[in-house]
Amino acid sequence: MPTPELVRQAVEEARDLLQLEVRLAREEAREDFARYRRLGYEMGTALVVLNAAISTLILAAVLAAGAAPTLALAIGGALLLVSAALGFHVYRALPGFPLQRTLSRWKSEVQELKEHAL
Repeated sequence: MPTPELVRQAVEEARDLLQLEVRLAREEAREDFARYRRLGYEMGTALVVLNAAISTLILAAVLAAGAAPTLALAIGGALLLVSAALGFHVYRALPGFPLQRTLSRWKSEVQELKEHAL
């Protein structure tokens, strides 16, 4: 095969590979965004429940001054546990670095190119 033909073919393949990489990166970004959005909803729910728990615990403290606070303390403690569990779940589910798969794939491809070039 003549050299100009080889260069043209290499450029076309590089362009196709770049387009594929861009499509894969876009798909991964969409997936990451959907995950962050869902976790944002869960974090919002956890904060609402935390607010209810704190309010109930304050009510229990007020009732402790003269009324039977056992029920209010139990409800406040249960809401606090639910809020803590939701918050922990969201923290554990947060993805690390955005586009992690794409960056990992690019690093391995660069490494492979280096090995083949030598």
